[in-house]
Amino acid sequence: MVGADVALLRDLEARAARRLDQATLGAVMIPAFGHAIAGGEHHALLLDVPLVLRLVRGFFKESSAVSSNKASGGAAVVGGGGAAAARVARLVDAYLAEAALEAGLRPGEFEELARAVPAHARPADDALYRAIDTYLKAHPNTSKEERKSLCRLIDARKLTAEAAAHAVQNERMPVRSVMQVLFSEHGKLNRLAELSASFSGPRSPNPALEPPGRCPSKREVLAQHQEVRRLREDVARLQVQCNALQAQVERLSSDRRRRGGGGFFKWSAFWFGGGMGADVARVDDSESGMERRTPAKGKKDSAASGTPNAKWRKSTS
Repeated sequence: MVGADVALLRDLEARAARRLDQATLGAVMIPAFGHAIAGGEHHALLLDVPLVLRLVRGFFKESSAVSSNKASGGAAVVGGGGAAAARVARLVDAYLAEAALEAGLRPGEFEELARAVPAHARPADDALYRAIDTYLKAHPNTSKEERKSLCRLIDARKLTAEAAAHAVQNERMPVRSVMQVLFSEHGKLNRLAELSASFSGPRSPNPALEPPGRCPSKREVLAQHQEVRRLREDVARLQVQCNALQAQVERLSSDRRRRGGGGFFKWSAFWFGGGMGADVARVDDSESGMERRTPAKGKKDSAASGTPNAKWRKSTS
């Protein structure tokens, strides 16, 4: 396609964008010819990330136009709706995980492509989290502000329990992002406990006050018992994870106090207080100056202070 007419290329891109939900990962792994230009400077890229960005934007622009047309009573031209958007979101997240290994891919380019997918198109953020973690691992020189900007793309409420457990132990994640994941998991645990209690709670002591209804079948009773059992198992599993995470956070807090931190972390207020939502905004690693310590750094600090070294848990990455 080198040397092709610009109008022809734009028409071809528009057609490809309309069918992006039918594309595979291999189909969008388009090599970059020459050098990609960003910010007025040339930097080598193996993949044509700007082209994929244009395709993604074209797809969602077309989808938005179709939605507006349907809302006004017109006939839809492109089908798929939310399912098509979810397929494109999965495709973009998989592409980001591959493009994250590019040495020349800048944080702004990565973030721009990730933000091209609307939030409603991602039912879960596990794949996006893996892509961001891959980028941070492949680009260790990423600045603190860039790491924080990338991690703000992740919605902690849309992480599964496995991804959340990995995130809170990931030393590449900023402290603020880790705290948001912890608060989100704590909220999920409370909701599960309330739901489990509603299933297994006592009935009214006066049967005459209960509204008349049909007698549930044995199959329905068995299904309810299985649901209650599953919810209790989920609550127990999340409680164990929550206790382990809280213990880890308390170890970090006590270590900071031994180093003269001045009581920044008030964990009892976070976990048992009523204003969890307001406290999230105040938890920022840039304000506290807190940094994760590697095992090597911990040994140096222990040798200097004369105190025994704490047991550091490494990331499961």
